[in-house]
Amino acid sequence: MSDFVFAIDQSGLFLINNDPPGVRCNRNIQAAAEIANLYRVPVCAVPRSALETEVAAPAVYFAGELVTVDGDAHNGVADCALLAKALERAGVPKQERPGRLAEIGADLEAFRTSIGEVPS
Repeated sequence: MSDFVFAIDQSGLFLINNDPPGVRCNRNIQAAAEIANLYRVPVCAVPRSALETEVAAPAVYFAGELVTVDGDAHNGVADCALLAKALERAGVPKQERPGRLAEIGADLEAFRTSIGEVPS
């Protein structure tokens, strides 16, 4: 175990991934990348194997609040809309100008599709 300290109650978006990440974890990473291009929010992705306590994965937390976890209504998958809703409720400021990922349009859709369908 490393000396890394991970606290989901800190301000930011926290992704708990399976190790190695599967389709749902990769979808969360992709959604977090989109969010980071739109909002001023720190993003941290952590493999569940790096945590000292056993937690369900995939899971997404924002500022200590659970957004989604394996087995809930979203089955641990947070898309950009779900994350944006949580950030808007908390009043997280937007980037002064969107990042490069926000500019690629159709290529972004192709990227999302290439990750694969989320298993039900």
